[in-house]
Amino acid sequence: MSKVYFMFSSQQANLRKEVEGFKYTPGKVLVNGKYKQYTEIVSDPDKATYPDAIVVASGEKSRMIYRK
Repeated sequence: MSKVYFMFSSQQANLRKEVEGFKYTPGKVLVNGKYKQYTEIVSDPDKATYPDAIVVASGEKSRMIYRK
């Protein structure tokens, strides 16, 4: 199975809020008993869409608990 990275970018979140309005909410992934927001899931953190993206969680996608 392949490892995935849950990334959060404030640039991406702000842009999507401007474009989509109130309908947009970032996804959430469970990390150590708490949900953290993410804006995209990638297979390589170096290929994140936005340069300010940080890794909030990583692991096998099938074993992660997350909401879109």
